[in-house]
Formats: sequence, C-alpha cells, structure tokens
Amino acid sequence: MTLDDFLKRAKQLGVDGVQLEGMHLESYRREYLRSLKEKFNQLDFFIVWSGVSQGISASESVREEVKKNLQINIEAANIAGAKVCRVFGGFSRWDGVNLEEQMENTIATLKSVLPWMEKYRIKIAIENHGDFTSEELVEIVKSIGSENVGINLDTANPLAVFEDPLWAAERVAPYVFSTHIKDFKFVPVLEDNGRFPYGFKVVGAELGTGIVDLPGIIRILKNQSEEIPLCIENHTGITDEDKSMEKCVSYLKELLENL
Repeated sequence: MTLDDFLKRAKQLGVDGVQLEGMHLESYRREYLRSLKEKFNQLDFFIVWSGVSQGISASESVREEVKKNLQINIEAANIAGAKVCRVFGGFSRWDGVNLEEQMENTIATLKSVLPWMEKYRIKIAIENHGDFTSEELVEIVKSIGSENVGINLDTANPLAVFEDPLWAAERVAPYVFSTHIKDFKFVPVLEDNGRFPYGFKVVGAELGTGIVDLPGIIRILKNQSEEIPLCIENHTGITDEDKSMEKCVSYLKELLENL
C-alpha cells in the first residue's frame, strides 16, 4: 500500500488517527511534510510520529549520530502536525548487556535533545520495547525530569521482560503519552511427534484473542487521561492483514463503547 492507500483505508475503518514509521514516508523534505499535515487535517486525523529508526540507548561513540536522527525527527514531527514522537531503547536485555549503562545512555541521549523538544513543542515517548521493564522506564523518565519525556506503552511487550501487562500498565500510566495496543498468546512448542510440548512461545494475536487483559489496561489508561491515543499494532502473521486489522479496530471500538 502507498501512504495514501493506507490513509484512505484508515478513514474507511473509522479510526481517529494513525502512527507513522519513517519507512512510510517518501522523504523528509519540508514541502512533503507540510503536504502530509494538510492530508491529516483534511481527514481529521491525529498523528503520532514514529520515524526514529535508531535505538536511543546509544553509547557515547555513536550518540551524536543518534542525536542528529532524533533532531531530524522531532522537527519533522512538528512540521507534519504531530504532538508525540515515539522512540525505543534498541537493545535486547537477554544479550548480556549492562542494564545500568543502557539506562544512563538513554538518559544522556534524551537530555541532549531536550532543547529541541521545547523548541518544536514535541513530546518524546519511550516504548517498552522488550528491553526496559516498566520500573526501569519510570526511573528513566523521572531521572530526566521533563514534562516532555514520557512512555509509549505497548500492551503486550511486558511479556517479553516477564511482567504482567496489567501490572506494568498500572505502573507506567501516569507517564504514558502514546500506545501500541497489541495482544499476544502462548502456544506450545511440540516435539517431533507433535504431541508433547517442550515448552511455550509467545506469538502475536488479534486484539481480544490473546492473554493480555486489554479491557483492564484500556480502563487504566482512560482513567488516567482521555487524550492518550490508542494505536493498534498487529503482529499476527495472518496473510489477510487488512481483514485482521478490521477485526482489531472493531474489537477496540466495541471495548471503548462498553467501558
């Protein structure tokens, strides 16, 4: 799909806005970004910017490069009419990394672009990306101490760091600027005879068909603020992605109506 196709389909599904990745864009030229803003206004869409392609837990040796990438995306988000720019740590906590160092790097990177956030009136939302726990993310946000730095809550990713998604949502809710509304399920990893499980793995599921307590999490977020955007992220691997997304949108609309 082209970006225009995507926006047209989103409007047909009756959503209120979209979250865009950098890969969706034709360019970062100002004229192009202004034309995007016009399209969003015509569609009456909010937009969450997600163009940052590099992890922000960058070591000092590459921090300047990451800082420039952040600056470009903060300015682009402003031109396109976004209020929030989503970022991520960009490491796996299971690769033997020094977590304290990753937290320090993340704090240093974000502090380096605070003047840009203020200049362009953009908030940064750090995603729980299967790297930091909810407790670590809250500690990072508090350490920076800026009202422009918060969290992008992915509702299923707490499972990747062995946290209960509902418990994680409760912890981060006061700091949430944006979301990935997502569901996961556990499936058995079977032996060759297809009978006895070696264990289990976590895979994507359509909203409402997995193990994440989405009603509970959405209720927590709505009690925190009606302004938090609920952006569906679908990781099912289903071939007919359009039909799958249609089901997810329908589920979330019904859930919101019944809260």
